[in-house]
Amino acid sequence: GRERDHPYRLADPLGACSVNVYQKGWGTGWHFDESLFTVTLSLESASRGGEFEFSLPLRASSEELPISVGAYLDGTAAHPPSVKPFAPGTLSVFAGRHSLHRVT
Repeated sequence: GRERDHPYRLADPLGACSVNVYQKGWGTGWHFDESLFTVTLSLESASRGGEFEFSLPLRASSEELPISVGAYLDGTAAHPPSVKPFAPGTLSVFAGRHSLHRVT
């Protein structure tokens, strides 16, 4: 489709860049992003946790909510999530709209 022809910067200057700061015990629960792709950059190591977990692509559009999402939420997914360390300097580019993901 047309959305895949060219990437565009989000017109909303406040929404175009999100910054997440985590304090001890914080994380991000399982979620999908709204953008076509997501870029993340880790700046600092976590003392505990701090792992980036993501599923295989589960949906083709932001309107879908497949039944398999529940399996990730309750820990019974047929294909366990991939786990990547989120060390300083780690740059990830992924289809956050299609893959469920979280930071522990």
